[in-house]
Amino acid sequence: MSLHDTSAMDQAIDHLLELATEQKMDLEVMGAQRSSTAISFNNRKMDQFSFSETRSIGVRLIAGKNEGVAYTESLDPDSLANVLDEARANAKMIRREWISELHSPPPLPEMAELFNPKLDEVAVADKIAQAEKLESAALAYDPRITNVAYARYGDGRQQMWIANSKGLRGSYKMNVCYSYARCMAKDGDNAVMGGEYETHHDFANLDGFRIGQIAARKTLERVGAERPDTGRYTVVFENRVAETLIGMVAGYFSAKAIDDKTSPLAGKLGQKLFSDKVTLTDDPFFKHGAASRPFDDEGYPSQTTTLVEGGKINAFLTNSVLARKLKLAHTASADRSPSSDLDISPTNVIVKPGTQDAAALLAADAKVILVTDILGTAGFRGTSGDFSIPIEGHLYENGKRVRPLKDFLMSGNILQLMAGIEAVGNDALAPIGNVVCPSLLVRDLNIAGKA
Repeated sequence: MSLHDTSAMDQAIDHLLELATEQKMDLEVMGAQRSSTAISFNNRKMDQFSFSETRSIGVRLIAGKNEGVAYTESLDPDSLANVLDEARANAKMIRREWISELHSPPPLPEMAELFNPKLDEVAVADKIAQAEKLESAALAYDPRITNVAYARYGDGRQQMWIANSKGLRGSYKMNVCYSYARCMAKDGDNAVMGGEYETHHDFANLDGFRIGQIAARKTLERVGAERPDTGRYTVVFENRVAETLIGMVAGYFSAKAIDDKTSPLAGKLGQKLFSDKVTLTDDPFFKHGAASRPFDDEGYPSQTTTLVEGGKINAFLTNSVLARKLKLAHTASADRSPSSDLDISPTNVIVKPGTQDAAALLAADAKVILVTDILGTAGFRGTSGDFSIPIEGHLYENGKRVRPLKDFLMSGNILQLMAGIEAVGNDALAPIGNVVCPSLLVRDLNIAGKA
């Protein structure tokens, strides 16, 4: 049975709730169905075509301060009965001081705009053509493009359910498609790479030819890259890189990280730790965001939360448990899956845009380094915020691009970097994840290149 048919999940939830009523259980049920397609080309031939479907249903049984979680990937009655038995057995062993209580709110909201039914109707031949265009456009752009390491089209669809024995019931679904190309070009005895990635809710907005050409152009811009001199520089973080930086601090706003004392923001509510140019919002209603949702994973209606306003720490993200424990405002930020315990996560993290375009930021000083790629964040120590990470980019002088740069490190502290943001651009892109951020200008950053 195709997972586009959701009746089996609804029937399984009904059956579990009936059993809970018969056995006088306090029970929460969570269901998830996901499907995805991935198609890629290499050497002008299709080298991957995959389609996957997954389905799971989980229960959380509450008996006073005891809680048991169990899940199954089968929806037949015997499996559902077994998962209840397993949850009951787990609940006898797990006692919590603070527990997520079942609740019965008004009807849960919906967000129909998260799902585009036309995306389900796209023909397989058109998806294959999209992937083929990525590679062919990149190869045709310039003979110096020797290979397209990745030329992939993909799409995904998911539906989530939550219900409980007190009458809570809700569901929502969403879908997305994406295209990604990453190219290689010769640079003397070495090779350079560059790429482009886009996601959309509408297949018609994906242009494989354009994305392939952008990937090729970005690759060729890397040819002739040199190491910069070691020193302190004015730096502009290109929008996609700025998204990564904001993603590095987003977890600091979790009340779980505050409670676990792994966030450097612990005890800093109301303090000005970011630049006054920065306003940061957690927005579950952002239509094109990867983490949009009408309600959280405890079944509380979603809400927008301003995390940083004018540089000041304004709020932390909470679920119902940590809101009570830490005496913080409840932000409906619960996160869990049918198989996992309760946690917290941001939805769409949005940086309020400024008024300057990227060109103005790049002309802010006689010499500016534009950072276009972060080559991994293994050198980021989350608890302290200290980092030393490899990056690539371009040197600009008096607003003009001079040369590409490679093989250098940026080091510092992520909160000091956030405090030093001098300007926020107006060039945010459609997100490829759950962070939306324009380019950022920061002065006096430590760059390790040539001695």
